[in-house]
Amino acid sequence: MSTAAADRPEWKVLSLIGAAHLVSHVYFLLLPPLFPLLKDEFAATYTELGLALAAYALASSVGQTPVGFLVDRIGGRALLAGGVLVQGLTALAVAFADTYWVIVALFGVAGLASTVYHPADYAILSASILRARLGRAFSVHNLTGNIGSAVTPPTMIALTALWNWRAAIAAIGLLSILLALVLHWQRDALAEEQVDADATPGAAGHGEARGLALLVSPPILTAFAFCVLSSIAFSAISTYAVAAVVEMHRVPLAAANAVLTGFLAGSAAGILIAGFFVDRARNPAWLAMVSTALSAIILTAVGFAAPSIAGLLAAIALIGACAGVVQPARDLLVRHVTPAGATGAVFGFLSTGFAIGSAVTPIVFGWVLDHGDPRWLYWLAAGFLLVSLPTLGGIRRRVNAPASA
Repeated sequence: MSTAAADRPEWKVLSLIGAAHLVSHVYFLLLPPLFPLLKDEFAATYTELGLALAAYALASSVGQTPVGFLVDRIGGRALLAGGVLVQGLTALAVAFADTYWVIVALFGVAGLASTVYHPADYAILSASILRARLGRAFSVHNLTGNIGSAVTPPTMIALTALWNWRAAIAAIGLLSILLALVLHWQRDALAEEQVDADATPGAAGHGEARGLALLVSPPILTAFAFCVLSSIAFSAISTYAVAAVVEMHRVPLAAANAVLTGFLAGSAAGILIAGFFVDRARNPAWLAMVSTALSAIILTAVGFAAPSIAGLLAAIALIGACAGVVQPARDLLVRHVTPAGATGAVFGFLSTGFAIGSAVTPIVFGWVLDHGDPRWLYWLAAGFLLVSLPTLGGIRRRVNAPASA
């Protein structure tokens, strides 16, 4: 935490950063609750519908790391407000799009705008929050993002029923523009990370080459692998749970969206629970490992058992809770191996891993729903989680031996 941040109220920092993170999570779920409607309106397959999300994730993956370096060099406040503004304008354009391929292109632009969130958020939080409370701050940050994800499906369904899907997306765009103005107005409440450039390998004073060397160091690459694999698994649930439930159970759209809402609400609850003790854990890796393994077990069981809607809702909500516990534990592990002044670059790089996973998910799992048994959605997701477990073990060992970092 910088000296300049000492007189900044932490509640205001968390409110502003949390609001931005909440809105950022809305965008990736603007379309999935509406997929059955868009499928008919644009005569598209699920694979084609997934291309908009893939374009968003691909654009985000390309820009995350460069923006992370930019955050470390010039600060995150202006970049954060600008990203929120661009996403809002893009949503307004989507509301008036006349072909689906225009929507795909616009979601690519929105994906580029999304690159500012994680690098700027984590850099500002690291500068503004006392280290003893940083794990809880990360929990609040993740919680607000998951609240954004959780409220998006019912909100989009409700606004679409009240008006239509175009008006629903336009409303989100206007909300984003308003938030961008608030972030600019309250910019002095947010601290920028201060660091001695001559003492930090990732700092601008050592050039971009030293920063890149940090990103390819073993602990950061190990964390990157976990981000890719876990992102594929969990985004498969958030992206295609509604479509899978409709295909398997032939239930109304509102009932299918309840399962997705259960997953997202469970995730928010898991983050909240983890926030109470993640700062006190000597090494939070075991929290992430147990939660990841439990998620894989439940996903496998759901695929074989094909439970009723009520049973599926309970199982998916529990998976969401496990996913929620993973997030602050993972973030605190990464912060332990990140030198001061390199937070933006490191978290931008790891966000690239999330984006790569999110880009793969719509294509692979959309093809599964178009051509295969919907139960494979759960089995494949479980497989990716199981493969990710050794990477968590690797991060744990490197945190126990910090000299290697």
